[in-house]
Amino acid sequence: MQICPANIIYNFTLGNTRLINWIIFLALSLVWGSSFILIKVALNGLSAVHVASLRVLSAGVVLLPVVLKNFTALPVKKLGLVFLSGILG
Repeated sequence: MQICPANIIYNFTLGNTRLINWIIFLALSLVWGSSFILIKVALNGLSAVHVASLRVLSAGVVLLPVVLKNFTALPVKKLGLVFLSGILG
């Protein structure tokens, strides 16, 4: 039986919490906290509109694989509502 490092991380527990939950939490904290610092730095060289546009574009690029994978699972009747929700935010 081979031991997979991913299974070790997933199954290792700290008290009642799995290690993978702590890793995800730390990664989320790093991304969330660094965004404010990066926005402050970016505003020194770019306008607010440029920074906002870059944030929306980068979010779209990151979420595009998720959309492509799950798009076929959407019922055809709901596509109009999905697109309307996307346009209105």
